[in-house]
Amino acid sequence: MIRFSALNQNQSREALSPRDASGHVSRTKEAQESAALEKYNSALALQQSGKLDRAKVSYGELLELPLVTSENSHNPTGTRLKYLSLKNLAAISIARGCHEEALPYFVEAANVDSSDVVLWYHMGRTALLRQQN
Repeated sequence: MIRFSALNQNQSREALSPRDASGHVSRTKEAQESAALEKYNSALALQQSGKLDRAKVSYGELLELPLVTSENSHNPTGTRLKYLSLKNLAAISIARGCHEEALPYFVEAANVDSSDVVLWYHMGRTALLRQQN
């Protein structure tokens, strides 16, 4: 008769979880992406409903997530979320009439993805409006 047993039978669930350099249980890349996407969708919903202050805070929190920071620029999801968040922060600034505040967001977004011609159009238009005010 054949018997099967688990090789890691005596190990706890925590012992099998991945850990970061400080020994804390780290989240998988998929879990980080899911949380970041949830945060982005929440910020987008706030922006669409006109709650611009809360949306700005949410986008700021999203940009501070490890998945989105510049050290993780090799992650396409994180890079895309960073780009979209910066564009939306610029849009919020423009909606408030703060063209001076919007330009750095546009510039940083262009540093993430310089191929979006619409971004360049909005950046140029914002610079002209800022000059006129």
